Amino acid sequence: MKIKMKTTASGPAGSFLSGWEYDLPEDVAITFVEGGYAEILEKPRAKTIEIETATAPGPEERAEVKPKPRARRKARSPKKG
Repeated sequence: MKIKMKTTASGPAGSFLSGWEYDLPEDVAITFVEGGYAEILEKPRAKTIEIETATAPGPEERAEVKPKPRARRKARSPKKG
């Protein structure tokens, strides 16, 4: 959100000089505006969100899954000794 500082302010978000314009995260900018330290120059645009939906496959689309055959162990021959 673009704001213009009316007064100089300093804090965890940084130092902001009177008369300067800043593009800040909305929460920081609103704090300055609500406190009377800044005025809004440009409001943020509404974000659009696309939602993609999916449907479960029908019976004709379902693949038949067969379990993999288990590997067999080779039989050990008795040791000659």
